[in-house]
Amino acid sequence: MAQVFFLEKWLTKLKNVSYVGVDINKSFLDFAKSQLIKYPNYKFIQEDAVKVRIPEKFDVIVATSSYHHIKDTEKRAYLENISNRLSNKGILVIYEKLVSKFKEPIGAADSASKLYAERIKYLLKTEKPTEKQLFALFNELYLSAIRKGEYKVSYEISLGGFKIHRV
Repeated sequence: MAQVFFLEKWLTKLKNVSYVGVDINKSFLDFAKSQLIKYPNYKFIQEDAVKVRIPEKFDVIVATSSYHHIKDTEKRAYLENISNRLSNKGILVIYEKLVSKFKEPIGAADSASKLYAERIKYLLKTEKPTEKQLFALFNELYLSAIRKGEYKVSYEISLGGFKIHRV
């Protein structure tokens, strides 16, 4: 969903932009398509971002809130795959929710709990979140804590020493 808001707010204002959106979740892609139907240069692919093979090279790749959905054991393959889609002078932008530093799975649960507790408190103070929004946040907290579908990382280990070098 963050991806659609990013597209509507920024990319749709640029001229001559082609866009390829990749997501494993069909309902997310269907929503994005419905919101961006008037942009013929936008293409959507339902595929696992770790394994997708796209022949084109891109000047800019924006990975929006995706890294934390990639299993820890596949994070490096994901980064290699998306960086291999960059043109020679391409730019990779990763927008991600990071948690406090942790070493063990119980630390991941603690870090995620703190992140989402603060987010929920902030929303309750500043907005009137719907039950659906609150459920989604509590669900993310739960999934992050059990490391199933949500694999948050801290800043210190966010890229695991991964470096992208282009000549």
